[in-house]
Amino acid sequence: MTYAVDPDLLFTADALGSPYQLLQGGKTKQINDTAPAQGWMAALRDAATAPTSDVLSLPYGDPDAVALTAPQSGLADEVPLLREQGKKETTNILGRTPMTSVVWPPTGRLTRRSIESLTSGGATALVVDPIALPEPAEEPSFTPDALVGQLPTNTGQPSVLTIDPQLSALLTPSYDNYPGDRIVDQRWLAETAMISAERPSVSRTILVAPPRRADLHTAVAADAIRDTGRLPWLCGVSLASAADGTASCPDEVRAPPDHNLPAVELEPPHPGDAFLSQSYLRRVTDLRRISTQFTDEVLAEPTSTEAVKTTGRLLRARARTESSAWRERPGDGEQMLQLLRDDVSGLRNKVHLQVGSGTVTLTSSSGVISVNVVNELQQPVRVGVILSAHNRARLSTEQTPVTLVPPEHATQINLKVTAQTSGQFPVTAQLVDREGHSFGAPQDLIVRSTQYGRVALAVTGIAGGVLLLAVGIRITRRALRRSRPA
Repeated sequence: MTYAVDPDLLFTADALGSPYQLLQGGKTKQINDTAPAQGWMAALRDAATAPTSDVLSLPYGDPDAVALTAPQSGLADEVPLLREQGKKETTNILGRTPMTSVVWPPTGRLTRRSIESLTSGGATALVVDPIALPEPAEEPSFTPDALVGQLPTNTGQPSVLTIDPQLSALLTPSYDNYPGDRIVDQRWLAETAMISAERPSVSRTILVAPPRRADLHTAVAADAIRDTGRLPWLCGVSLASAADGTASCPDEVRAPPDHNLPAVELEPPHPGDAFLSQSYLRRVTDLRRISTQFTDEVLAEPTSTEAVKTTGRLLRARARTESSAWRERPGDGEQMLQLLRDDVSGLRNKVHLQVGSGTVTLTSSSGVISVNVVNELQQPVRVGVILSAHNRARLSTEQTPVTLVPPEHATQINLKVTAQTSGQFPVTAQLVDREGHSFGAPQDLIVRSTQYGRVALAVTGIAGGVLLLAVGIRITRRALRRSRPA
């Protein structure tokens, strides 16, 4: 058995193992009964760590790799990032390192770019639905082996395994006119016996995997697993051995694996295939650009424990918006996007400027404007402040260096300005991160200068000189009149 898990499910179920609050109808309800989640996680850990089990970790949130790696999306780097995040979360929660040799892309048709993003971490095989491969030229006369060939890519030639759709569908029977567990189990026995009878002397590996989000019928699935271990024509093999062509039953002698597998091609996506829309992904891209001020060490101090937690939380939230689950449920994707938007906005609003009354008076040609940077987060941030004068010819400013603001603290920053003339000047104060990108809402203020500018001083000086000259002439004339005889 190989347990393919979405690490987001593991993270959520693990979190439900502690008391939590549940939002219902706009009201918050405290949940203290955590036994179901704890029991589920304990059972999964026991099953996943069994000697006959493997764990296959999907990228965190099971992202829509096809849509994210489309040339126009600008989000191709998200898939490798979420792939590594998924491995880390799975290892931490289950206590077992997942297998890295096999990847399982989302259901449906694929692109070469999506495969390359998934296998760039070293995977040598991938599991696909038959729909992802071209239709064969003619219908085969027997059930083929799951290992169908190799896919040439820029990152290697991964082996391709296909899922058997008929056997996989038996694990998720329709509840309409359900014939009963025993009848479905008999169908499983008959189907596998017929596959064996097609070519009794040829051993083949069949890969059974129910749909990603199927509602498994537990009794049928349990019987199928049990039958696989006790029927003479069936035995269980590991996914890794099926991928490298070494799968065999204990009493079977198989030829060495064939390393010269035929090359296979992908069936390109059809116009009607459901993927995350590009308009939706553009909004995800905009939010990623904003949230990276907290996740790329641009604003947050990387050594802070709270900053590390914030980085992880935003990455997980963004992964949920990029999930392939929203291909058929775009409304749920919009809800995830709104949750991320609210989270990012809440963080950004906790770092802001205070400019007092909004009016600053300068009594000389240069002066200092003091503003407060308020950090309400529980983590330190590095920010700077830029003053932008609407009329730079009359008022000039100097940029201040980036300042470290401690958590839950306000820091005063002094900004130097120089006025060329007297008067009032509109000025905008803007927070920026360490790369100079704007952060938060700008604040407007008025700078009032009461000093005389150079032109005014020159005019005043000339006027004063003319006045002195006129006074001197009058005094001289009076003196000359008095000195004359009567």
